[in-house]
Amino acid sequence: MNKFVVPNALADVVLLVGVDDNVGLIPVDAGDVSVYNALFELKYEAQVLSAISGTDMVNFHPFAHRVDSYPPNNTRETFEHQAEEMVKARERMMSDFSLGSKKSFQNTESSPKKTTRSISVSPKMLLARSMSMTIKRPRLGGNTVNIVPELPISDEVINSISTFCFPDGLKIHERKPESTTHFFVLTDISGRRSYTTCLTFYRPFSVEKDDQGNAYINLDLAEQEHSDDDKMRCYIPQCFVIISKFPYYTTMKECLSSMLSYIEKDPEEMTTFLKEYANVITHTPVPPAGNLAVNFRLYNLNVTLMPPTHPDKPVIDLQLHLTFLCFNAEEFLRILSCVLVEERIVFLSSNYALLTLIMESVMNLVLPFKWRFTYSTILPSSALGYLESPGTFMYGVHSRHKEEVEQVEGLILVDIDEGTVFIPEQDCQATHVKQNGYPPTSSVPNLPSEMATVFKNKWSHLKLQFDLLDTIRPFSYNIEQMREDRKKKVLAQNKYITDTCLELMVNLFRDVVYKLRFDHNHFDKWKFLKEHATDRDFYQRVFLTDMFKVFLEERMKEKTDYWSDLEMKSRGFGHSSLRSSLNSSAYSNRPRRYTLSQIVPSDKRGTTVLCLKDITDLKIHVKNTILQITKAMEHSDDYDDNTSLQYLRALFYCADNDNMAAMQDFIDLSITNIRILPAKVLSDLYNRLTEEENTKFKNLRGHEVILDCIEDTKGREGERQRIRMDPVEIPDSDLNYIKFEEIVSLKQMSNDYRTIQLLFEALTQEKMTSTSVIEQMTFQIFACCWEDNQIQCSQVKLGENILLEEETILKVSTLIKTDFGLGRIGLTDKRLFFLSDVSNQYKEIVKLREIRDLEQSEYSSLFSRVQTLKIHRKGKGTSPFTAFLKEERNWWYMVIREMWAGKVVAEAMKDVMMVQHAIQNTLLIDAIIASGQENCTTHSQNTEAAAEKLSHFYCLYREGKHLLPHDTQDTLQRKIDVNIGERESKTVHTLLYTGGDEHISPRLWCGLSDGRIKVFNAVTWTLESEIIVELKRCVACLTAVDDNHVWAGAFGIYILDARTLTCTKTLLEHTDLVVDIVLHDNNRFVYTASLDGTIIKWNAQKLSRAKEKIILKSLPSLRSLKVYKDRLICGSWESIVICDLEGSVLNTLKVKENETVVAIDSFTVSGNGEVWTGTRRGGKIYILDISTGELKHMITIDKCKGISSMEEVDGRIWTGTKDGMIYIYDINNRRLWKELQGHDDAVRVLCDIRDRAHVGYSYVRYMISGGGSMDGRVCIWNATAERLLDSSDEHTLEKIVYEREKNRSSRTAHKK
Repeated sequence: MNKFVVPNALADVVLLVGVDDNVGLIPVDAGDVSVYNALFELKYEAQVLSAISGTDMVNFHPFAHRVDSYPPNNTRETFEHQAEEMVKARERMMSDFSLGSKKSFQNTESSPKKTTRSISVSPKMLLARSMSMTIKRPRLGGNTVNIVPELPISDEVINSISTFCFPDGLKIHERKPESTTHFFVLTDISGRRSYTTCLTFYRPFSVEKDDQGNAYINLDLAEQEHSDDDKMRCYIPQCFVIISKFPYYTTMKECLSSMLSYIEKDPEEMTTFLKEYANVITHTPVPPAGNLAVNFRLYNLNVTLMPPTHPDKPVIDLQLHLTFLCFNAEEFLRILSCVLVEERIVFLSSNYALLTLIMESVMNLVLPFKWRFTYSTILPSSALGYLESPGTFMYGVHSRHKEEVEQVEGLILVDIDEGTVFIPEQDCQATHVKQNGYPPTSSVPNLPSEMATVFKNKWSHLKLQFDLLDTIRPFSYNIEQMREDRKKKVLAQNKYITDTCLELMVNLFRDVVYKLRFDHNHFDKWKFLKEHATDRDFYQRVFLTDMFKVFLEERMKEKTDYWSDLEMKSRGFGHSSLRSSLNSSAYSNRPRRYTLSQIVPSDKRGTTVLCLKDITDLKIHVKNTILQITKAMEHSDDYDDNTSLQYLRALFYCADNDNMAAMQDFIDLSITNIRILPAKVLSDLYNRLTEEENTKFKNLRGHEVILDCIEDTKGREGERQRIRMDPVEIPDSDLNYIKFEEIVSLKQMSNDYRTIQLLFEALTQEKMTSTSVIEQMTFQIFACCWEDNQIQCSQVKLGENILLEEETILKVSTLIKTDFGLGRIGLTDKRLFFLSDVSNQYKEIVKLREIRDLEQSEYSSLFSRVQTLKIHRKGKGTSPFTAFLKEERNWWYMVIREMWAGKVVAEAMKDVMMVQHAIQNTLLIDAIIASGQENCTTHSQNTEAAAEKLSHFYCLYREGKHLLPHDTQDTLQRKIDVNIGERESKTVHTLLYTGGDEHISPRLWCGLSDGRIKVFNAVTWTLESEIIVELKRCVACLTAVDDNHVWAGAFGIYILDARTLTCTKTLLEHTDLVVDIVLHDNNRFVYTASLDGTIIKWNAQKLSRAKEKIILKSLPSLRSLKVYKDRLICGSWESIVICDLEGSVLNTLKVKENETVVAIDSFTVSGNGEVWTGTRRGGKIYILDISTGELKHMITIDKCKGISSMEEVDGRIWTGTKDGMIYIYDINNRRLWKELQGHDDAVRVLCDIRDRAHVGYSYVRYMISGGGSMDGRVCIWNATAERLLDSSDEHTLEKIVYEREKNRSSRTAHKK
């Protein structure tokens, strides 16, 4: 018989725990007391009576044996069959052990026990993970009576779980108590948790004694009381237990409660109900993260399993608001602080259920930080000794033991009933501090006040009481409707609570990410602590914890999870740059200004529900469910729902033992949404493949992703990544270039590799070779000078609002004489200023952009000749400012000159990133000159020449490189170096602009030739994220399909979330490079084209093929695709093929010259039906009629290497050339409108930015161009700048040529 195991089912196993007539009454400690006489005072040992998994049922008493009739073939098994099963078990028991018809317990003074039972676990060994126990199975003649199958839980759990089910011991009651529920968490040796729900109910038994004092019990279903003195009626507790890998606490409680109602009506059929319930919940899979819920029925109970909100986050199926009803804001924040610094915490409550619910809520609210130490939501009375064990732990203890717990030193006591948190003083924590290496502290540090205040402002909404809301609503007498309404309220409140707490965690640790150096695996802890001096105690403690180290490892790996999603979504309210290559904060000496994130509302989407059918025959149910899910996928228009459905279908294929079908579904999932892949299920499925199936699997396309996922799971269990947090130390020996580059980069002196190389050559005074080294002493002095200058600048005290928010002080002089009197001068990246002596009064000297010239001069007095520096301002009638700098004149001259030149060049070339580069150069020049004053340094004899090597921007200024033609100056809005900080510059292959909203800033997406997409904030022009699509493969195209999704074309189509900047799905229908992605029919459909001539039409919502592939065999090297009036225009090197939407070729256009086909690099289709084509070599533009292919006009661009890109915008054709020039032509008169000079390499891409402020109408405001690898920059042009040339002027081109030559002459004169 095949076993049908549904992976990731709601329940792993269902247990019945307690005492019955097979076990008998076994007191924990009876002493000399008669059990019968002290029946209600003693505590008794509880045993696991039955265990039911998805495949087997095992009864453990009178001996462990498998029940053959499980799983049941029908939903209801007859009572007669169950009774027959019990009779057979009794007969086997009597045959094997020759026992009487009654189970008994004898007093300790009586003869040895005749009862055969499982080994009990010692209370002192209860939580020891090293315990390995097996269930004793009776044998007859050396053979096992009945083979006991393997269960999803270990023997250790079977032997110890009864202590958690009855944490205060099992007691017998004279009157029937109310049934109760509670929860607890089990943790295995590998740290994996199982979530357990218990329902304790009471069954009537009759207890009688014999002449020897033995006590016997029998199930007593009679309603009358016993009058016999040797027989009495009592109530003995039993527990239904559900153990699951998923924390569906409320759902499991509902399932158990529903079963209890049936058992109370028909107690004789308890086992039957238990089997049927277990059969359903062990074969119902839980849904993956998404919007698809799973619904099933347990008799009359309608159960819906809600999905997790994120793949990396557990489902939340408990009432989080209970925590906020138990504690005030201050106490709750203290609890969070205790958890984050990994204290030894004990939660106290008189309610066992509340212990688990509160502790689990806290665990959910500190995510993504995960508790990695001993964790037990219920610590039984018999195991209180564990509180004295060393190390970090978190326990839940009944409040009756509070006095005993208070005697243990170093514990944080969280009293849930009282709503208080007790934190011991320093002397009580001394041992714990010593063990964990924490700095001395008198108490647990408070959370940073600013973040805590933002959180407390929302406190009133967190502690919502539903009863208050219901006061204005009428009563409802529909129980099912009341249940659904309650669930909706809890879900909405839970979402608000989790969002608020996640916002708190983002605010607390957002700045940590900005101090990570991904390339060197380093976290600059000391700089972080320096910038957060007021909260130093808190962060210093957190940085020592294991939780933080794991968090840091995940951030270093750039993990995309719910924390990173919110951090990215809320970045518009906080910091704007995550991995800025040139981070100005590295040089900031002003206090950090916090801008806290706000909750970003997620997309409001309804939940789709998959209703599973009732289980009759398990085999038929599995196959019917596969068919049901397949049909649902065919009729679903939602791609996310289809992904979840495919996940569930793969699980049922596993249950049906169709391994290859399951693997194919998982491979498809890895393409569409790899984040929901169940790694453990994949590993188990792969291990059970036969040799033949393994061969087939490895021939499937995409199987490598599955193998990588399995290997990643193994890797997570291996060595952890070590992240350096210590200060960067300079080695004691000479440094080669590799080590030099690492230290310079880590100290954030410079992240530009060309600058680092020049610095190395400046300090070594030689051309760099593979054997070159820098003397340790030279670099030590240089680094000290660089750091000393930063310290000196940080000590400058200026009044509020004097400097701008991002303005940085770069250098401050000693006390000198100036035109403003005696004082000090200072340099920032924006101005020169003066601070008077004694009064420290501030006065601005000049803004850098207003400097006309710097003059080195001398002043002769009666006593001496003093070296002075004169600073000439722009404007007539302004006198220069003179600073008597003496020996430091040349020093200051070079420092000011580089910063001034950097400012001028950056503003002239509209490149804001150049300013940050100039700041770095200025600081390095200052450190070179300062270290050159020491005779022991290598460059001491040639200091100024060494500093000149770093004067990059002054060289550009001196050569006139910043002087742009008039048209370029008017049209160029911004220039961005997308390759800044890279070792090698990459080609910008594709560009995309996406608009923002009230939560997210506009963004510029840049697809590079090495398979990366760099995303820039289009307001601050800082790097927000770097998405690796395919390493060393080109990103050829980018298209925004809707407001939330961007499609990227490489060797596959990657669906990117526009809010979180993560890849969520991948389409691999193309087998070659995807060169173009084009929208059609109001974005309902998307056409994609690949280099091999394949065109696919996609449904944008379903992400499925809308039609069969179009394969253009006559076009083997498809370069670009456009849609024009329901026609596909396909371009290659040699021709342009025009097809209808079905792929039928209508016409082929070729450009010929002297009967020779001219190679085409790019083309565009104008609004009037003309095809403008640019030649691959030579500057010729051919204009063809789209219908006939007739050559209508030809334009020649002099001295042009070739056309590299073309784009039609508002009646003009923008043409990019391989020389870096952009020529704009009017479509109607075909005359040149403008000539722009923006790139030093080929213009590889042109892209428009449309203003969609008016519904149904859009116009182009800006154009964006991207350069080749020798340039690697992006230029943003004003497409509406009006400088129209007179179309009647026959000498237009001559004027432009004359203006170009005039500009060149101006540069030459400026250079001289």
